[in-house]
Amino acid sequence: MLFGRVPRRVLACRTPVDMRKSFDGLHAAASTVFREDVLSGAAFVFVNRSKTIVKILLWDRTGWCVIGKRLERGRFEVTKEEFSLRELELLFDGMSRKNHFHS
Repeated sequence: MLFGRVPRRVLACRTPVDMRKSFDGLHAAASTVFREDVLSGAAFVFVNRSKTIVKILLWDRTGWCVIGKRLERGRFEVTKEEFSLRELELLFDGMSRKNHFHS
């Protein structure tokens, strides 16, 4: 992951989030949506209504990181509330989970 920091867990919000939110707004959303200490080292994944933008909020022991991506084609598939690191990589690449995993 980013700068060698591997999140302990990857938690995804399945309801759309306003992508105008940045550090403080996403922190507040993570605190509200997840029953998880936002300083735990988990990565929190948010998508917009059209599922073309994803933002990931991550505490890296010294501060907050917000990683964002907008797809030009396709949609981000957020089908469950917890992802493996590999599933997060595929999500961020814009690939569908159902095409790569059997559940």
